Amino acid sequence: MAKTPFLLQTQKEIVMTKQSVRRMLLLLTSITGLLLSRPHLAGEGFSMPTDAPFYPAPPYQYRDGWSFTIPFRTNAQVLRKLVPEPLTPNKDSIMVLSLHRWKITTPFTLEYHEAILSAPVTFQEKAGTYMVYLYLDDAVAIVAGREIWGFPKKNAVIKLVEQQGTLQATVERGGVTLVRASMPLGKLVRENSEQPDSDYFNLKLIPSANKGGPPDVMQLTSARGVDQKLKAMCTGKAAVTLSGTTTDPLQHIPMLEVLEASYSQSDFVLTYGEILHDYLKQRATVTATTPSSK
Repeated sequence: MAKTPFLLQTQKEIVMTKQSVRRMLLLLTSITGLLLSRPHLAGEGFSMPTDAPFYPAPPYQYRDGWSFTIPFRTNAQVLRKLVPEPLTPNKDSIMVLSLHRWKITTPFTLEYHEAILSAPVTFQEKAGTYMVYLYLDDAVAIVAGREIWGFPKKNAVIKLVEQQGTLQATVERGGVTLVRASMPLGKLVRENSEQPDSDYFNLKLIPSANKGGPPDVMQLTSARGVDQKLKAMCTGKAAVTLSGTTTDPLQHIPMLEVLEASYSQSDFVLTYGEILHDYLKQRATVTATTPSSK
């Protein structure tokens, strides 16, 4: 029996449909194979790039770190502007300048210098330290701190040296010396005392890729210092000056009274904290509950 043109056309369409389905199955198989052969695309890497992470996950073990710590009294109004709500600045308007030589031993090895301007604060009666400005001389330490916890870290050239019985420290950025500090070195008293855990508060801000859009992340976060051990320390009177630029305005922080400084050696572990306050969710909640104007 001869096939009619209608049947011939129908058979061609069926063949074409089968070929289309076969091509689609081959494409899906290829995509599935690609995904299975690249498991890091599913997020196995802790940081970017996912197949070659820039840094590993915390906790980070610090050993034999040296710290030059200089507390000072500043202006209450200036401190209030530096500390974001809902944090509450300390009533004595104390800030702390500290300069460090750090050494991470686990889960990777890294040595770097860091300078920190911070302030004792409270969050809902929980005591901690708000990190105002941080300067470091290592890219991995900068990026990990910014991306995980929101530490406001920038690059700088930092020196912390013992020279002729004097501890000397400088922080330079963009050819400008932002910090200059010194202290006569006394006799180090060797200790082996356990210290309480510490909470470090940060304003974590990640801009949006959308032009003019709100930040993707705007949170008050915490990091925790645990298993802290003081190994040696001496105290003394420090001389310190702060200078600045438009992008590093340290010159606007008055140093009304420099308190007793210290030089110490310690061990500790820096680990995860928590998200204390989400500014974007709070803003969305306020917007959603605000009555619309008529």
